[in-house]
Formats: sequence, structure tokens, C-alpha cells
Amino acid sequence: MQKIVGLLYIFLFLQVGSFGQGFPLIYGVEDYFLPNETIEISPGEFVSLCGVSYDSGNGLDFGTSLLKFNSQGVVQDLITITTDSITTNAMELCSDGNLLLLCTKRVSSMPDTLYPVVFKVTDMGEVLWRKDYPYFIDFIPNDLAAKDDDSFIFSATNFDPMFWDNDVLIYCDAAGDTIWTEHFIEGENEFTERVINGSENSTLVVGEARSTFDPDWSGFIRKVDETGTEVWRYLHSLPDISLRYHDVTLVDDDYLLVGLADNNSYLRKISESNQIIDEAYLGGDTTLRLRSITRLNDQFALTGSGEGLGDPGFDAAFVLLDEGLEVQVVELFGGEASDSGTTCITTTDGRILISGRTRSFNPDENREGYFLLLDSSGQVITSLVETGSIIDSEIKIYPNPLEQGCTLKIESSNALSSWQIYDIKGQKLRSGSISSYQNSSSHIPNQNLPEGYYILHLLTEYGEWVHYPVVIK
Repeated sequence: MQKIVGLLYIFLFLQVGSFGQGFPLIYGVEDYFLPNETIEISPGEFVSLCGVSYDSGNGLDFGTSLLKFNSQGVVQDLITITTDSITTNAMELCSDGNLLLLCTKRVSSMPDTLYPVVFKVTDMGEVLWRKDYPYFIDFIPNDLAAKDDDSFIFSATNFDPMFWDNDVLIYCDAAGDTIWTEHFIEGENEFTERVINGSENSTLVVGEARSTFDPDWSGFIRKVDETGTEVWRYLHSLPDISLRYHDVTLVDDDYLLVGLADNNSYLRKISESNQIIDEAYLGGDTTLRLRSITRLNDQFALTGSGEGLGDPGFDAAFVLLDEGLEVQVVELFGGEASDSGTTCITTTDGRILISGRTRSFNPDENREGYFLLLDSSGQVITSLVETGSIIDSEIKIYPNPLEQGCTLKIESSNALSSWQIYDIKGQKLRSGSISSYQNSSSHIPNQNLPEGYYILHLLTEYGEWVHYPVVIK
């Protein structure tokens, strides 16, 4: 049993809706704003697939948005893809530079009825096509992987009580039309967590499975070829405890799996023939529940949640392992409520970007999204600013959050020409011109806008729009 030592606990004292130059970013809209997956679309430019809630006029409903930001922690845009009772699951970058979004459609007239939906969009949020898969009724999509020719494969799990936890793989062409489907029903409940591309155009699927009368789960990894034929499937179990695999990464010709062994993280490295090369339990004095893994040169970076240092809730966790699965760095980030990391990626410049969910920075403990940019030692790359301000190197906006009836003030070292305010659905609500010169200030009146979250667009002297979140309370 490996025991984690040298823990460093860091509190992020940021107010929801407040941004500083650099990371971390805390972002929230309405009742929740949940990042599902984040991709670097070009060096230093990121897009995150996020589920959002909003008031539809008939109660709370859910939609899908893209949040764009850069490596300096500046939000560039919040793009609404749909508000059609569609929630987010996964995202992939295609070879043509566009994005595939895997989502779940909930039928408003039948709230317990759902099925998979896939969008193909540009990085500016333009919808190129949308494909609904209603013949997979009551299947919740899990993950997808895009191929070199922009065809793709995604998994979904049947949550009908008669067919509880039975998976299907759906392979589609570049237009989203189904080529083949493959059901995996082997007398077991099965739930897929991750789908990635393997070698020689194969696909790897990982998750957990158990027989109908077995109380404990086992982790599985499955390899299928380009026709959907199962090449092999390995089922891994541990004595008297449940094992659930959440992610996998390729290590040359081997596979490194990360999952949960009851309440702590477990890693197993296996060969193509299922030989155990290495394994590690992560935990000890701190409970770690890691869900996502990425390569960082000759190391492995993981994120999830952790607890054990006196804080009442879970905190977002970052763990760095060497090639021998020995712990090099452990960091916990968060506040007094529940926080967790959902995905981590390696950036083109060799840093780690973590996206996750937090309840710590909202007075109602609603779930918001957060993003952390870390260097290779696990230190946050950040320039924290005074709470309640939005500052970058050239523009300062305050107060933020803004009281109803007050005036939003802007100070800029560069000239600005106009402003626009959008709501979270992408509707322009207000606009105006700015008579501003360098090193001067301007005022934007709050014209009876209701409480909520907004995006302020400012046009600079360089002809570029810059975007800032604004909270009215």
C-alpha cells in the first residue's frame, strides 16, 4: 500500500463571478454551470463544454454552452449551443478543427424519457449539424472518440429498469449517420466511463460491470476493432471490494487504468495480454477519488477529489506520478463545501489544465465551474486580485458583483469605442458607445437589469472584442 505524504493544502479565496488575470477561474450562471470536458483548440486557446441551467418561463430547464478562454485566464466568449432540454456529456476535437458534442436530450413532455444527441459545431459555436438518436430511448450517452476521417464512436448505457446498465457502442460516419451498433449484454450490469482511440484504428472502452446478484463491481477494459467486433475484454476484481474504472491512457503498447477501489484511487498498468505490469493504491491519510488521467512527459497527472485534512467537504485534487506510479505531488484546492476535478489535459506548452465543479464560492452552494492552470510541479499559475473586481493588464471593471441600480465603471489603459451586454442565452440586451481615451474611465448604467449573470463585450481600439462576466445582485 502506497501512502501519500507531503500534502499541501491551498484555499482559493475567490468570489463567484469574479475573475483575475490568470487562473484560477470561477464561473457560474443561474443555478449551475458544470464543465464536462475542456479541449485546447489551438496553443493557449481553450473551449469547455458546459451544462447550464436557466429559467425557461415554465421552471428550471437545462442547456448546452461552450465557454472559451485563453491561457491568461481571460474569458473570450460564452456561446449557447442549445436550450432545448439538452445536457452535456463529452466533447472531441475533429481533424477538420470542428467539435463533436455528445449530449442527452430529455423529452419535456416525458421528463423520464431521454436519448443521445450529437452536435457538430465550429469553435465559434456555429452548429453544422445535429443528429438525434431517439431509437436509443432511455440510453444515457457516456463518452465518444473521433477518428482521423471524422467518423466517431460513442457509448451509451440503458437505464430502463428492465435492462439496467447494459451498454451499446454506436459507430457513425462524419455526417453522424449510424454505420453499426454493438450491444454488450453478457449476464452483467455494465456501465461505460471512458471511450478512447486505441492502436490500429481500434477503440478502447473502460468502466465497471457486475453480475446481477454480485454486490461488488469489477473494472473492465474492452477493445473493439473498426467493425465493432470485440477483440478482447478483461475483467479485473479485487477481494471483497468494488473496483470501478474511470479512465485509461496508453503507455507505449500498454494500458494504464485509473479507478476507484471502494473509496480510494487504484491504478493498474497491464499489457495487451492482460499481464499486470504495475499497480498502486493512492490514499493513506487522505481519501483520493481520481477520475481523469493525462500524460505529462514521463509522468502522469490526475485529478478528482480528496479529503482528510480537517476540511468538512471534498476538495479538488491534483496528483502527479512518476513512471513507476510513485507519488511526486499532491495538491488539494477548494473551500468549505464540496469541490472536485472532472478532467485534466496536458497543454501544448507542457502545463496541466484542470476543469471541475465547486460549491464553495456560491452563497447558495449551487454548483459552478472552475478551471486551474498548473505548472509541472502542481503550483497554480495565478495572479489573484482584489475580490469583487475584474482586472486584466489593460482593463478594470468594478464593482462586480454589481448592485441593482448602480453604475458599472470601466477604467482602461487603451481606448474603447463601444459596449454590449448579453444574457447567458446569447441575447443582446443593451449596447452603447464609449467616449473613452487612454487612461480614462467610463460608466455603463445598470438599466434595471434583473439579478443574474451577464457577459459584457467591449470593443477595443484594435478592433477586437473582449468579454467579461458581470454579476448583478
